[in-house]
Amino acid sequence: MVVLRSVDALGSSSHNAALPVHSAALDDARPAVFVSAFWCLWALGNVVAQQVIQRYAARTGRSVGAAGFGYGTCLMSGAFILAFAGFPMAATAVIALVAGAADGLTEVSYTSHLQTLPPDLRGHAFGLSATVENLGFGVGMIMVSAALESHRPLTVVAWSHGAAVVVAVVFLIRISALRKRSAAPDAPSTPDVSDVSNTPDAPDAPGAPERSVAERDGPNR
Repeated sequence: MVVLRSVDALGSSSHNAALPVHSAALDDARPAVFVSAFWCLWALGNVVAQQVIQRYAARTGRSVGAAGFGYGTCLMSGAFILAFAGFPMAATAVIALVAGAADGLTEVSYTSHLQTLPPDLRGHAFGLSATVENLGFGVGMIMVSAALESHRPLTVVAWSHGAAVVVAVVFLIRISALRKRSAAPDAPSTPDVSDVSNTPDAPDAPGAPERSVAERDGPNR
C-alpha cells in the first residue's frame, strides 16, 4: 500500500503541475477560472464521499478496507486523465466531482487500514507513509515540470496516472490472491493405514470367553 501511495503521489504531482498549463490553453485571458472551478468541484466530491463513507462505516461497522484504496486509485487516476482530454465543460465538471470522490475514498480507506495495525507499528507506518508520499510528490513535480516543456499536459498526466493504475491493478490482484488463499479450507487429514500392526486390539465383547495370551498376541514371527 505504501508503494501504491508513493506512485499515487507522483500522479498527483502531474495534474497539479499540468492543470494551470491546460487552463491557460483553454482560455488564455482568464486561466484562473477553469482551475478554480475544477478544484471547487473536486473538493465538493471529496468532502461528500468522505462523509458518506464514514457514516456507512459507523452505521454498519464495516470499512472499505485495502481493496477500496486500490479501486479508488484506479477511479481517481482515470478521472484525472479524462479531465485533460478536452471534453465539454459540463462533462469536465462531472469528472472533477468523480475525481474528488475517488480521492476521498482512497484517503479514508488508506488511513483506516493503517489504523488497524498494532500500536507499536502504527506510528512507524504513518511516518513512513508521509515520507514516501512527500518524496513521490516532490520527485514527480521535478519530472513533470521537465516533461511539460516538450509534451502536452494530457500526455504527461496520462503517463503519470497510468503508472498509478498499473500498480493499483497489481495491488488488487495480490489482495484477491491472498483472500482466496486464506478462504481455502484446509485439506482433511487421512489416517495412515500402512501401519496396522500398532493399532490396539478391540476389547472382547461382553459375555465372550476370554482369549488366551497366545490367541491375543497371534503367532510368533
